[in-house]
Amino acid sequence: MYRGIRIAAVALVCGCLAAPAAGSDTAATDKVNALVKDYASINRDLRNTQAAQSALMQQKSKLDTTGAELSKRQDALNSQANAHNSEAAAQQAALAKSKSDCNNGNQNSSGEANACDNNIKKLNQKTAALNASVATLQQQQSELDLEYAQYHQAANDWSEQEQQTMTELNTLYRALNDWADRADELIGGEPFQEEVEANHADKYCLHHELPDGVVSIEQLQSYSTVAERCLKYVAAQRRLAHAAP
Repeated sequence: MYRGIRIAAVALVCGCLAAPAAGSDTAATDKVNALVKDYASINRDLRNTQAAQSALMQQKSKLDTTGAELSKRQDALNSQANAHNSEAAAQQAALAKSKSDCNNGNQNSSGEANACDNNIKKLNQKTAALNASVATLQQQQSELDLEYAQYHQAANDWSEQEQQTMTELNTLYRALNDWADRADELIGGEPFQEEVEANHADKYCLHHELPDGVVSIEQLQSYSTVAERCLKYVAAQRRLAHAAP
């Protein structure tokens, strides 16, 4: 995540502009117009990319919810499988005991033999029911495995998109920082300040100063917004001055 940008502090104190001296304003006007145009491009791309990042965060919330739900279902299915395995082990033990009892002479009469056979039949019926439940558990696990695969694919796609978006954001933040440096240099220059101060129109270019050192993205964007507003006003006033008879 982009944390901050180092730019030079500058105070914007500007206002309505008198017409610059003839023959000296072409380069300055070109710089102002270029800055205004560049900011419009950077700001447009930045807003679109920030919107994409916001959408990705919403997608992540949904993915996290899906992942939690899948884990919960897997835990429940594991509990069912463990219960089945315990019941199957107990069933195997019961079958083994019944066969052992029947084979060790505990059916001396026809009645005892019938009872032994009936007991084995009941155990076998229960065994069949347990075996049938295995197919149900396996089917549920197969369906869950498919949903897990889809979830992991979606999560991987999200990670790739998020990384790409963050790269684009950082590139745009650096571009905005470079733009701010260029604006600082122009607005803080003596010719520009002299031209501004001569007209006393601070309401169009409010005083705005950033601290030295690393500044936050919010501070950078706030500064750039004010600087762009000032530059647009300057450009408009110069066009009016040149259009005047």
